[in-house]
Amino acid sequence: MKRKSINIGLCLAVASFLALAACTPGTGSDAVTLNEDGSTTVNQGDGGESINTSGQTEPGGGAGNGTGAAGSSKPTVVYMDTKYGFSVEQPSDFVVRNQSEQDLAGLIPKPVAGILFMDPVIANSEVPDEPADLEIRFYALDGATSLDGWLKANGLKTSSNSQEDFKTGNVTGVKICESTMIFPGCRYYVFGEEWVYQLTATTQEGEFMLNSFKLVP
Repeated sequence: MKRKSINIGLCLAVASFLALAACTPGTGSDAVTLNEDGSTTVNQGDGGESINTSGQTEPGGGAGNGTGAAGSSKPTVVYMDTKYGFSVEQPSDFVVRNQSEQDLAGLIPKPVAGILFMDPVIANSEVPDEPADLEIRFYALDGATSLDGWLKANGLKTSSNSQEDFKTGNVTGVKICESTMIFPGCRYYVFGEEWVYQLTATTQEGEFMLNSFKLVP
């Protein structure tokens, strides 16, 4: 009877250990494969699921202070795009998509491209035109030598909107708010060596990513 009790106890201990191991998330780095269409497939380390994005990622540092996105404990990764010369820190489960040519075609001024950073719940929603947590659009300089000159040349500095300088820990630029815009009401513009960047955040996570935006070579 004593030996039988020991065997039962041993089996329970082994079963508990296996259950704990199955619930423990992997700690490996994400592996990124660049696809021909400009997107990448991120294979999340140690057997995680594959998700499609439009850039390259590496482990993040939680806005530089060890915390997750928007002060949460959610892990982050750094999304880096060498083609458009920028990086942002994003929640590791976010979906990143290129904006379609159809979505950009009717915009004035017309962007060269756009990228959406989206919560996976929103990204998979059946509701059409759900806004991204962060949207970044890229515009050609067209000979402009300053952000102020580019904004004026493209009719974005007018008497119907308000403009103010903004500064994060990484970049400076101009914040433009339209009184006629319902949501979101403001957009942020940054002048780079090759592009003008327009950033629009709609959530706390979007603001977190906006504040982590950096220009990279």
